[in-house]
Amino acid sequence: MSKRPQAIRARLRNNDKTRNEDLAMLVEADGRKPIHEWTLEELARGKARKPDGNWPSISPKWITPMVQEEIRKRFREQAFEELSVHIGPAIKVLTDLLSNTTKDDEGKPFVTAREKIDIAKFIVEHVLGKPKAQIELAAGPKYKEFLANAIMLDDGQPDYGAGVIEGEVVEDDE
Repeated sequence: MSKRPQAIRARLRNNDKTRNEDLAMLVEADGRKPIHEWTLEELARGKARKPDGNWPSISPKWITPMVQEEIRKRFREQAFEELSVHIGPAIKVLTDLLSNTTKDDEGKPFVTAREKIDIAKFIVEHVLGKPKAQIELAAGPKYKEFLANAIMLDDGQPDYGAGVIEGEVVEDDE
């Protein structure tokens, strides 16, 4: 791969597969400061300061995806650092609630069995992961055929009349 700025820009226009690598290479080839060295103010403005400390007059349009990715990365790291100090106390609260056997004046437990079950599920699902959900259709073949016709396979083709329906639940981030 050529490291000339013109060749890199041409690859960026034609190909999206190596976009981040090409953008990093273009930053280096143009003699610019790498984005991971930018301050938060530079990331907010979408451009790095010049070596003399002044701001360039125009924000580069081609660098925006890298800037957005770096901002997200830094905020994730900052949030993790700030929240990680609370993990120990949070686990202690959950375990204290799970093992709580105290009762109020009427003899009812402070932490109900339902709440303990929810805490236990929360802990298990976050340590081991959620189990796969299986769906059984007890209605007749008419309903199975209807559902099979509504399912699209991974290759984009409909699954007409498969009879046996297998799959897994995938939650969409949107």
